[in-house]
Amino acid sequence: MRDIFYFDAAAELVVVLLLFSMFVKKIYKTQSSKIFIGILICCFIAALCEIPTCYPEKIGSDLMWVCNTGYFLARNTMPVAFIIYLFAITDSWSTVRKSSLLMTLTIVPYVIALILILSNFSTHAIFEILPDGTYTRGNLLWILYVISAIYLAYSTTFLVICRKFFGRYQFVALFTVTPMSVIAIIIQFFNPGYYVELFVSALSFIMICSAIETADQIMDSKTGLMSFSKFMSTTEKAYILKKDQYVVLLKIKNYSEIYNKLNYENTKKYVHYMCSEFDRRYRDIDSKYKTYSLDEGVYAGIFSSYDSALRVGDRIRNDFSELLRIKIDFRPQVFLCVTNVTKDFENISLFNAFLSNIHTKFDSVNEIIEMSRMKNDKRFIIENNIENIIDDGLKNNEFEVYYQPIFDTKRKKFTSAEALVRLNSTKYGFIVPDLFIKYAEKNGRITQIDNYVLEEVLKFISSDEFKDLGLEYIEVNLSFVDCSDPTLHQRVKGLLEKYNVSPELINLEFTESMDADYEIVDTNIEKLREIGIHFSLDDYGTGYSNIDRFSKLPLKLVKIDKSLVDRFEEEDMSCVIKNTINMIKDLNREIVVEGTETLSQAERFIQYGCDHIQGFYYSKPLAKEGFVKFLVENNNAKPVS
Repeated sequence: MRDIFYFDAAAELVVVLLLFSMFVKKIYKTQSSKIFIGILICCFIAALCEIPTCYPEKIGSDLMWVCNTGYFLARNTMPVAFIIYLFAITDSWSTVRKSSLLMTLTIVPYVIALILILSNFSTHAIFEILPDGTYTRGNLLWILYVISAIYLAYSTTFLVICRKFFGRYQFVALFTVTPMSVIAIIIQFFNPGYYVELFVSALSFIMICSAIETADQIMDSKTGLMSFSKFMSTTEKAYILKKDQYVVLLKIKNYSEIYNKLNYENTKKYVHYMCSEFDRRYRDIDSKYKTYSLDEGVYAGIFSSYDSALRVGDRIRNDFSELLRIKIDFRPQVFLCVTNVTKDFENISLFNAFLSNIHTKFDSVNEIIEMSRMKNDKRFIIENNIENIIDDGLKNNEFEVYYQPIFDTKRKKFTSAEALVRLNSTKYGFIVPDLFIKYAEKNGRITQIDNYVLEEVLKFISSDEFKDLGLEYIEVNLSFVDCSDPTLHQRVKGLLEKYNVSPELINLEFTESMDADYEIVDTNIEKLREIGIHFSLDDYGTGYSNIDRFSKLPLKLVKIDKSLVDRFEEEDMSCVIKNTINMIKDLNREIVVEGTETLSQAERFIQYGCDHIQGFYYSKPLAKEGFVKFLVENNNAKPVS
């Protein structure tokens, strides 16, 4: 029976298509991709050499010797290349090199195979070509099968040990190489005429390509740099292997200006040009650095040493502005950060949190920030660990409600107060609200915090000590996240019933936001108003309400923001404030002036006819005990004249 080469032809077609796809999509920049391309080329050469051996009478004995030798060399290179490929995608080559056992297991079997194959011309230990062109197996051919089995067992064991490096589909794609190869080897060993080994290998390469060597996971199509997901997977491996990873983070603060100067197509071309310069310009410092696109205008380079990273950062600072003005009049505001990621960040979650908020991290332009120095700054530490701090605060009861008294200008005493949440972390101390509130709104914890504040306020209102304080109500802030929650009115109603508190004793504050779902917000307001709860619009003058919406909202109070109060002495702003106050009064809303810090401010806004004054001039926010004491001592104090 003539040998069947159709499987080899199919393998060649698959390999060519995979190579074409990888080069078209530019999936060849990573070390692992280059090794994988090498494996594909070995498979192609092996199939190319094996096909002519099906026609010994046509090619002659000399070419049979050459083709079979080429086949064995290429075919037996693939298993060791696959092992090295696993080292590359797990970024563990440096660890393997430190182990003499692993290095021996990686290199020695392949060296034995090479010696057997290259000496076969004289020994005929692997195969022999008879004068008539007939192929016969040598006595030591089985050694090559044993070596292949060793590498298959080696790769399987390595995969199992390194399971945490891979997603489920990635692991399955790599793991199935072993059983598929074993089945193919058995078939071909007992049926030499069926050349199925390389075809089965080609099928496994398709799985690997779809799971690991994909454009989405490796390349960023907008910039031509490697992708954010590739950067994060590389970083995760560095943490697992406990190895240093030296990174330059580059952020162009005014990146959006490029879009203003160019049309869409030219912007794409310009961004590609800019990123290609970043990708190649500093090879004289570090020839092997890798570049990544993390977000629009945010890039990273991974370098072989901290000194290289620092030198590149310095070069970028000195020449990037001139570089980017070659094609358009664009003066980038460049922020640079040099870091040894695995040393400067305790875990990958903290580093990821830092990256996700990198737009807020840097204030200086065209300066290099060394994270090893910055990480000792308390605010930076808190910002970078804020999600864990919030979670710990909720779990360990580290949040506390403070109360800021509000002065009633008509009754000349304190008749209400605003409840304000504070976080006193056991580990980090007092955390300013501006810091933790914005993160709590992003990660959804704000609902738990709002619930905590409301429940604490209702507990206080239901207590005996509250009844003697002469307060008419307590104001409680609601985040835009809570206002957009369809269950808000049910939660509030449930807590009122739980503590047997009259709805008139609380006033809910909300701030209009572009992110709010106005339909849900209005439904919540209406349903809560039906049970007797009043509302106030917080931070008036800074929110997003238009005049039409403002006029229709069922508000009891409108709170003038501190930013307006601070400018009351400016002639133009004074005119705006007075007319704003008159408009609000004409709509029959009461006015609370926030952030009043001086006597002159308090007197001016009382003169303007404002109903309530709140601010440090009267009192800072106080813990409950201090607040009760303040009211006992001051509620009969003489009013401001």
